[in-house]
Amino acid sequence: MQQKRTVSAGTVVAAVMGAVLCGTAMTGCGGGGEIPASERVEISGTITLDGKPFSNAEVVFVPLEGDERKGTMLSITNETGSYTIAGVPAGEYRVRIDRQVNGGPNPALSKYHENSELRAEVSAEQKQFDFDLTSGS
Repeated sequence: MQQKRTVSAGTVVAAVMGAVLCGTAMTGCGGGGEIPASERVEISGTITLDGKPFSNAEVVFVPLEGDERKGTMLSITNETGSYTIAGVPAGEYRVRIDRQVNGGPNPALSKYHENSELRAEVSAEQKQFDFDLTSGS
C-alpha cells in the first residue's frame, strides 16, 4: 500500500530555486548557445566586504545591452571571496552582489542589488573583476 506524502509549496519553491541556482552557477542563463565559443571568456575575481573576503555571496552579471543571446550569469563566491564564471559573452554588464539574510536580500548591501552601479566590460583582454564592497548605505 502506498502512503501519500504532502509537500508544501515552500518546499517545492526551494527545490526549484536550488536547481536553478546550481545550473546557473555553472553555465549561466539564457540562449547563449547562439554566441560562438570564440566570443566567450572565463571571468574571475574576488569580492571583499569591508576589507574581508566575502564568502557565499551571489555575484550576478546582467548584460546592459539588448542582445537577447546574452543571459544573466551567476556564481557564488568561495571561502576566500573568489568566483569564476565560464562562457561569458564579451560585452558590458551590471554586476549585482548579495548574500541573502533570512531568505531575502541583505539590506546592508542594497546599493549592490538591482540598482547596482558596479560595471564590468568583459573582453578577451579583460577577464578579472575584483570588487571591494562596503556595508551600509
